[in-house]
Amino acid sequence: MLLMRLYVYILLSAMFFSGIALGQQKAADVPLGNLAVTIKTPVNKPGNSIDFYNRLGFHQLYGSLLTYTDGKVIIEIDTNKSARAGMNFYKPSWKTDVEKVKKWATVKKTKNGYRLSDPSGVMIYLIDSGVVFPPALDSSYSLLGNYQGVTLESGNMAASYELYTALGLHKTKGDAEKGFVELSDGRGFTIVLMSAGSCPHLFFNPSLTYFNGSRNMAVIAGIKAKGIPVVQDITWFSKEGKADNIILRDPGGYGFFIFSD
Repeated sequence: MLLMRLYVYILLSAMFFSGIALGQQKAADVPLGNLAVTIKTPVNKPGNSIDFYNRLGFHQLYGSLLTYTDGKVIIEIDTNKSARAGMNFYKPSWKTDVEKVKKWATVKKTKNGYRLSDPSGVMIYLIDSGVVFPPALDSSYSLLGNYQGVTLESGNMAASYELYTALGLHKTKGDAEKGFVELSDGRGFTIVLMSAGSCPHLFFNPSLTYFNGSRNMAVIAGIKAKGIPVVQDITWFSKEGKADNIILRDPGGYGFFIFSD
């Protein structure tokens, strides 16, 4: 048993330091446009967030207690008291690109990059690092079901769209002028921008969206069986008045839309 624990420890350590080593590659060696995006969720008591993601079936990444994934999205739990719910954008250097971003947001220099907020008030952290995260799987494996992306409600769709394209994302569907647009980094991270006030339910900026089709009632039952608090049971879309969609919230304030579609 002791040898097995030692083996697991060595394996996880190798994975972790391998990730660090990859992060020290030259910019030209980093794949997929040098860009990687993760979710940042703040926390008061780390144990609460760790318990939340463990119960939902997320897995620790690189053996870290503070980095979780469901196979598609990567969530970093930030214990810094000044952290806010938002996103980390990793790139070997933001020095050149940040000039384009300044047209759409007020940018502040930090010790490892830059900080800004988008038109919806969501914090964005530009981090100078070539860290390479595992590629997204074809499907997510947590109890939440099929991950679709980060959803943001914006009062200025045009400005939000221009900001995120300046950050390196590309439109994959929709039109900002029509109140809905989807953008991607090309490696599995997706942001959906929606016009403010278009959803008939609670909306937390930012939120993670999961679409499960006809399986959603079973997914909801599995979530409730784990004792995860539901912020809102949504009956709006059901002809029978059933709560066939729900909204969750993690301890750091991130919303979760668990919808049929």
